[in-house]
Amino acid sequence: LSNVLEEKRAMPYYFLIDVIYQITKGMCYLHDIQIVHQDLKPDNILFNIINNDKSNNGFHYAIMKLVDFGCLKINV
Repeated sequence: LSNVLEEKRAMPYYFLIDVIYQITKGMCYLHDIQIVHQDLKPDNILFNIINNDKSNNGFHYAIMKLVDFGCLKINV
């Protein structure tokens, strides 16, 4: 995600809303199972663009993935 943000490409608002939704959903799941990510930043968010539609600035839909759980806290 950080590479895309550094390019400063204009992204459609519906794409950004979906990105925020997926990250939030992933963080809620982690918290539900008592895991705290402690290092959430753009470098630790990967995404895979599913449909690269040139008419929408290259974005259509993406699957977000949270990575780098080296700094996590498990609450028991």
